[in-house]
Amino acid sequence: MVLDLPDYHEFVISIPTPPSPEIGNPKKYEGSVAIAGVPVTLAVYDDLGRNSGDGYITNDGPGDLQIDISFDGAIYCLNVTLKEDEVLELTGLNVHTIIVDATVSGTAYRCLVI
Repeated sequence: MVLDLPDYHEFVISIPTPPSPEIGNPKKYEGSVAIAGVPVTLAVYDDLGRNSGDGYITNDGPGDLQIDISFDGAIYCLNVTLKEDEVLELTGLNVHTIIVDATVSGTAYRCLVI
């Protein structure tokens, strides 16, 4: 080996791990907020049997969505605004329940949680 030159004879063996058995089927929600001010509750914990840690919410319009997310079903992060055609990524969040409200009646949403 020559001094001050990197040693290219070392290598790393990478062994991928299989997905966790705790990850089950995803749950999808599609619908609309029929009347603005009357929110829709997405019971993620009840549907998956556990909290979600991945997924998304999409606003299909015509108005804005107000998203409230809870990690325990009691304490919420309030009023995350989602404009029309925007997507809110849920990756890395601990999601127990999602409350979806709208500024315009009939605002459609799609949600997928894993």
